[in-house]
Amino acid sequence: MNYNGKIARRWNKWFRNCFILPKMRKRLLDKDITILANNCNAGFIYHDLGLQFKSPTINLFFYKDHFFTFLEHLDEYLAEEIRECKSPQHIPEINYPVCNLGSGDLPVIELHFNHYPNFQEAHDIWEKRKKRIVRDKVYAIFAFTDDTDEEWVKRFDRIPLKNKVALVNRPFPQYKSAYYIHGHEEAGLGMAGSYDNLLGRRIYDHFDVVGWLNAR
Repeated sequence: MNYNGKIARRWNKWFRNCFILPKMRKRLLDKDITILANNCNAGFIYHDLGLQFKSPTINLFFYKDHFFTFLEHLDEYLAEEIRECKSPQHIPEINYPVCNLGSGDLPVIELHFNHYPNFQEAHDIWEKRKKRIVRDKVYAIFAFTDDTDEEWVKRFDRIPLKNKVALVNRPFPQYKSAYYIHGHEEAGLGMAGSYDNLLGRRIYDHFDVVGWLNAR
């Protein structure tokens, strides 16, 4: 069954807003947090919890090698100002701004602002939200949309951030940051913000996001 069709999504959104989100928001202990994600998952979580966006990684996406590099050198990248990318390594299928971070010895990475019409808007919103970052309360979440490769899990596990989680479609008990979500072993998680039943549950709800945020 398609739980993300037009009618199913409307039902799920209503059910989630009425029965799931009030409990999540009541459980959350600290509302002054920064969540970094490689795609829309951070935005979904902020919306779910009714929080101000205190992260620049909202309404954009990174390819995973670029996101991991971003996290590995987080302070250095956040000290830079994004610039327009004229020749993207990953060429967009649609017309949206692609930006770069990195210079000198710092690898150049791409940020794909697929929800923005032009570079200036992407630049301004990135800089605005970057100033809101709560540096001592940074959380990073990465969802493997396709089948999980252990070498990537191993690399993510080594990233020097205390509060991080990788949502994976196969068990990797040897890596502390990996959280296995059952039922997606064949094709991967896809978009973890998608619904997977008719009770308002998103795929990433199999992981206790609020418990993770509270446990720091």
